[in-house]
Amino acid sequence: MAGLKKRGIWCGPGGSDQNAVDDTMGRLKAAGFTLMLPNLKGGHGLVRWHSKRFPHLIEPEFADFDPSAALVEAKKKHGMEVHAWFIDYYEGQAYKDNPDWAQRDAHG
Repeated sequence: MAGLKKRGIWCGPGGSDQNAVDDTMGRLKAAGFTLMLPNLKGGHGLVRWHSKRFPHLIEPEFADFDPSAALVEAKKKHGMEVHAWFIDYYEGQAYKDNPDWAQRDAHG
C-alpha cells in the first residue's frame, strides 16, 4: 500500500461495544489502513445509530449501543478517518411507512 495517501476499508461498525470498536480500529490502523468506511445502514433498511426520527428502524443489535458515537471516539484515539456508508434503495420499513419517498423513473 506504499504511495497511497489514503488506505480505506469498507466494513461493519467494528462491534457492539466501545472496546470492540476500539480494538477493531486499532487492528486496522496496525494493518496500515488510514480510513474506515463502516456500513451504518444495511440492505435490510435498518440503521446502526440511535435515530431520533426513526427509532423503530434501529437494528436490534444496536438498541443499547450507538456505534456511530463509538466510531467518533475511536477515530480520535487512533487517528483514523471515518466515513459512514449507507446501502441505499433497499428501504424496508421506512419505505413501507412512507411509500411517497420511493425513487421513481421517468415514467412515474
